[in-house]
Amino acid sequence: MTIGRQSARSAPLTAKSAEAKSRGLTGPPRGAHAHEVHAISSGRNASACAYSPERALAAEMASAKQTLHRSIQVAAMFTAIGLSGRGKLEAVPVDNRYWFAKLYENITYNEILACRKFTLPAFVLHFIPVFYDMYYQALMADLKGQSNKVSPHWRAYFKVASSQDGGITDSIIAGVSAHINGDMEEALVQAYLSYISKYSRPKQFDLHYPDFFLYNRPVFEKVTADFFTDLSRTTFPGPVEQGQFAMGVGSQPHTVGPFKFSLAGIVLGKSLDVDEVYEWRQHAWERARRRIGK
Repeated sequence: MTIGRQSARSAPLTAKSAEAKSRGLTGPPRGAHAHEVHAISSGRNASACAYSPERALAAEMASAKQTLHRSIQVAAMFTAIGLSGRGKLEAVPVDNRYWFAKLYENITYNEILACRKFTLPAFVLHFIPVFYDMYYQALMADLKGQSNKVSPHWRAYFKVASSQDGGITDSIIAGVSAHINGDMEEALVQAYLSYISKYSRPKQFDLHYPDFFLYNRPVFEKVTADFFTDLSRTTFPGPVEQGQFAMGVGSQPHTVGPFKFSLAGIVLGKSLDVDEVYEWRQHAWERARRRIGK
């Protein structure tokens, strides 16, 4: 899938507003998945015997849903009420940092939704907040001007996403690259070690491999459709379905409001190849395996 180049008005947050936004994450979630956060089945009450291996799925589901709640609020930080591409007054993106945040929200939602299709779903759910928190901490540090707490990978992303000359393609690629190449190895190690410590049930690290590669691939295909819907809703003047169709067949550069993009370049695959993303993930997995030694 390639996400077409698109520019958005930049609305950088100050350190004070970043802290206010961060505190606002405790409020009710907003966004496409807000009404579904509590509808995802989490089994029985996760508070009882939270560290029992038999209750791992319920306990980790609760933590993953909290991360989904946070991801919804983070994406909302980069929106404001305005006219969408369809001329409706609603929350619309005002900053290119929105697109990676929204993509991450969609990924989190769909991984939770598909978790029972994984062979060892409790570990996948355990990984979600560990991995997301690395992005979240980098974002909060950048918003507060604490560049010394931001890794080079994330500094490169924030520079691209905050640039007036940047677009959706640039910010998405930079964000995905920063997170996988800069964070995934460490997140895998932290998640694996904390998981086996929490439940006292160590498994070979590579037993989790199919869930992160073979069974995870359909999640990315579903995320593509969700992202199309949001992009069409916010930028295309007309029904969502027509916008999605145009994005798939258009070839000329278009301008809709503050956004500029080539419709033919919106589908991931030309600028950001999913196979390349999985190569990055493979390298991160191998480095993590060597560190874990299992």
